[in-house]
This record gives sequence, structure tokens and C-alpha cells, in this order.
Amino acid sequence: HAFFVPVQGCPHPWQGEVTPENKSQAIDHLLHIGEAVFATVPNKAVRAVWWPRFVMLAETFIDRLIDDMANGRRPEKFEVKFNHSFEKGPEIHARADRVDMDKPAGGWIIMDYKSGALPAKKDVAAGREPQLSMEALMAHKKGRTVAGLEYWKIGGKESGKAETRTFDAAETQTLMTEAEAGLQNLWDDLVRGSRAWPAVPGGVSALEKAGICRTCDYAGICRFAEWHGVETETQNQKA
Repeated sequence: HAFFVPVQGCPHPWQGEVTPENKSQAIDHLLHIGEAVFATVPNKAVRAVWWPRFVMLAETFIDRLIDDMANGRRPEKFEVKFNHSFEKGPEIHARADRVDMDKPAGGWIIMDYKSGALPAKKDVAAGREPQLSMEALMAHKKGRTVAGLEYWKIGGKESGKAETRTFDAAETQTLMTEAEAGLQNLWDDLVRGSRAWPAVPGGVSALEKAGICRTCDYAGICRFAEWHGVETETQNQKA
């Protein structure tokens, strides 16, 4: 974010457009900012692992920025806070990593950076990975037009490429509609006590390879898969 806006302790942000003609200067400036940030990381092991990945990603990031700017898309906001209050219920909050204004699309593109695996589209559609859907809904409730959603994987472990998972305007509209209905159902059914909270949203479908169990922090100790007679990668490795 320090490439676009002032951040305390970092070099000044980039000024103006990023183009093919100033690409190398933009990459150097991004790396200069990265050096300042990584210098504040006390753990040497963290720096040793993540600095090479950052270097590999720098050119990919600038290339994408050049392409976006050439097509009328600009980064607009960072670490954006959203909230939404039910008419007779709780208030929910979220924070988006980045929001771009895409003029040709006519609205915001809400983005989330991931250092690990990206959520599968079917898990997002099923409400098992609701982060961006919720953020889009909250932005919409504040009068913003949301033209798309994007997850970016920025680990850069091997090739330096930034894998993305995108949702166009029509998909985003569907996700917002379903997210709002899902929130209302949670309030009506769970908070008011008409049914119990499910241990795993989505039931056995969460055991699919691309399901939420794959990235769960408790996958190593949870017996959900065992109870359903499903062998996990961890079990196979032990065998």
C-alpha cells in the first residue's frame, strides 16, 4: 500500500501513472519501499523466506498495474473498513485490503490479498468463504456500486506470478444478494435460537479437496473427516 499512499516509516509513494516506459523505475521504487518495510521485521527467518518472494512478485505486480491503468482502472482505497447493521439485530464489520475504481466497469473492484491458497469459487458461492461477498454487500449498502471482486495469491513461492480468483459484476450481484439472505437467515434462525449452530458450515461437502477443511487451522486435530470415513492428506502421509 505504501507504493500508492503515504505510510509512516516508508519512502514516499509513487507519483503519477505507471507505464511501460517507467516500468523499471516503478519496480525499483517498489523494492525500495519493500526494503524499508523488511528492515523493521525482527525475525531473520521471516525476512529470509519472504524477501525473495517479494522480489519475484515485484515485476508481476507492476505489470498488472500497468495493464489496469491502461484500461481505466486505478487503486483508490486501502485497508477499507465496512460495517452494516441489521434493522433489528447485530452490526457486522469487515476490512478490505484494497479497492480499485474501474471506470469502464462502472464501479469498485474489492480485493483481498492471500499469502496461501485462494478460496474455491464454489466455496465462495456456497457462503463457506464469505469475506468478499460480505464486503461487497456492506459497500453496496453504503451506496457504492461494486463491479467485481478479486482474491490475489501473492505468496510468490515459485514463479513470482500472482494467481487470482475473480468475480464479475453479475457474479458479484448474486453473491451480495445471497450474502444478505444468508445473514438474515443466521439472525432469524441462530441468534433467535430456533436451531443449533452447525459444527461445519456446508456439512460433508466441506471435506471436498477445495473445501474449507483444507485450510482450517484445526485440520490436524479435528476428527470430522474420520467420523465421515474420509481419508485426509495428513492421514495418508502418516500411513
